[in-house]
Amino acid sequence: MLKRTVIKAALVFSLVSTLARAQSGYDALVQKGNTQLQAGNTSEALETGQQATKLAPERWQAYALMGGALMNLKRYEEAADNLSKAIDKAPASKQSALRDLRKQCALAEAGVAASTSAASELSPAPPASVPTQGPPVPSFTSATTTQAEVVLWKTIENSNSPSDFQTYLGQYPNGAFVGLAHTHLEQLETKEKALREQQAAQAAATAEKERLEAVTVFSVQHVHPGTSNNGTLKLSRHGLTFESPKEAGFSSTCSQIRTMRLQPKYGLNKTQTLYIETGGGSYNFWGNGDSVDYVYTKIKEVCGI
Repeated sequence: MLKRTVIKAALVFSLVSTLARAQSGYDALVQKGNTQLQAGNTSEALETGQQATKLAPERWQAYALMGGALMNLKRYEEAADNLSKAIDKAPASKQSALRDLRKQCALAEAGVAASTSAASELSPAPPASVPTQGPPVPSFTSATTTQAEVVLWKTIENSNSPSDFQTYLGQYPNGAFVGLAHTHLEQLETKEKALREQQAAQAAATAEKERLEAVTVFSVQHVHPGTSNNGTLKLSRHGLTFESPKEAGFSSTCSQIRTMRLQPKYGLNKTQTLYIETGGGSYNFWGNGDSVDYVYTKIKEVCGI
């Protein structure tokens, strides 16, 4: 039974490792194909996309890559078929852009210039008396904009990564979507700045809370006529607590401290004592490791006396 379990575990591990390698190889091929497409190596990009679909036929990116390559080769019907497969497998956020590309294929297949039609749909002329809202929508023609650029832009236009738009601007410094790329970058930089400011404010609030919640412990002696008991005096923004194994101790909020002062020796041979009077009584302390003037200063600081 144990042997069978070990064999099953080994098979599962082998399957997971094989799947992980396949996914990694797929991503590398898609990236390679996009680079080839952007460089104008359309046939090589198509072949790379075909290799990627064999590794992971359930994923969408390679079908989109092949659709873009086939569009550049003017094989519009095949391009539309691959884009349809990409749409079926892609997340909802990517489907609209892929449908736009498939529509361009249909228009081109019907003998209409796809890029001109897309420009007319994306950038209708508004009435002269009505101002346009938001960034201008780019107008592009097949003479100035390649399908590789369109495919790249459609892939990244909803991205939340500044590096995607920086990559586009590096590839196409005079591209049709430069204005939109800069707008996206500015919006993302504004969001990142706001996030950094929020994180800094949260860090400052946490530090202040920790400071306020901090407890300082002093080693003192509670002085009685003719004797004294060792103990600890704990100070926080909530107030004071004295604890000793030899007596009951006491607690007082900062607001309950009526009087606090340093005064001459009390009882035994000590030069100075800390006198504290609260709603529950009065107490004298000597320093026992911590000087009473230091304790006095800290209580004033924390309680705002």
